[in-house]
Amino acid sequence: MKRLLTVHGSAGNGHRSAARAINQALAERGSEAILADVLSFAGPRFRSFYGRGYELAAQHVRWLCRLVYVSTDRPAAQSRLVEHIEKSHAAKVSGMSILLAENEIDAVCCTHFLPMRLVADLRRRGAYKGGLQVCVTDYQVHGFWFDLDVDRYHVATAEAAERLAAWGVPAERIGVTGIPVRREFAAAGETAVGPEPWRILMLGSSLKVREVLGFLDDLGALNRPLTVTLVAGRNQALIRALEAYNPPPSLYLDRRGLEPRLELFMAESDLLVTKPGGIICSEALNMGLPMLFVSPIPNHEVYNAQTLTSAGAGMMCFGQNSLKTAVRSLMEQPVRLTTMRRAALKLARPRAADDIATALLSA
Repeated sequence: MKRLLTVHGSAGNGHRSAARAINQALAERGSEAILADVLSFAGPRFRSFYGRGYELAAQHVRWLCRLVYVSTDRPAAQSRLVEHIEKSHAAKVSGMSILLAENEIDAVCCTHFLPMRLVADLRRRGAYKGGLQVCVTDYQVHGFWFDLDVDRYHVATAEAAERLAAWGVPAERIGVTGIPVRREFAAAGETAVGPEPWRILMLGSSLKVREVLGFLDDLGALNRPLTVTLVAGRNQALIRALEAYNPPPSLYLDRRGLEPRLELFMAESDLLVTKPGGIICSEALNMGLPMLFVSPIPNHEVYNAQTLTSAGAGMMCFGQNSLKTAVRSLMEQPVRLTTMRRAALKLARPRAADDIATALLSA
């Protein structure tokens, strides 16, 4: 039996969720893989900088995220900056090479670009002789994900595949599988729009407190009965603010902290208000849940939102009062919500994890 390693990075939750989905599919085939966080092999300072630093920048300094994204969005061979960043960061997690050697790993699947560069470098030096596959967790592919030594890429869209091909990756080494999500996120089938009050699920863990409270005030200003389940996750500042928040009379607010069974809330909701992260969007698609996108991280989350909005499964609500405007328009024409649900289910790729698991086992 093959010895497999699925490795993610704990900068954000999506990479880990994708890795877990792949491991779930492998386990169903009787071939479990080791699940590892590449940052667990780094020192505390780099781990904090890379993980917590990303989260803080994404929440409070989004202009910096845009600057980093744009300045590094090219293969390392075309940029000394990208080459330096990739080499120096890979060196910080070089301890993962011990895991590969001690467990005699036959194939690695990376759901983050940081371990991808390390494994590719080890293989180029002859220190690792197994396979290397990569699962990209957004709807477009950034330059950090590119390495010609990757055996197979799994991407979400044809556009992402075309970009890799333009960089020189052979088409036969790219599969448009979709982004893998766990079995729990599976639609029971199309359902009709429920009667008012509509049920809105809002994910606030990565949002600023003032943003969330502003969204709640905007929804209350509609003066229509709405039930809002607000999941704050580990955002302690938001949890404290919600305890003191007095919602508008038309708004029933269900305050939640960390919820490990998010699929249960998705199944009961009519709309999802969220930042457009690749994993959460893919989970919602599989549940047939229409999305309203807010506060994206430039540029990859903007692209995610544009992709799903153009396909009819979501609406971009990036401007002032745009969330209120979107909800009002949907309530005035509820048939649009049904259309969005159908579009979401059409885009869903519920077999993504299965297809990736099959590729890992057959390589």
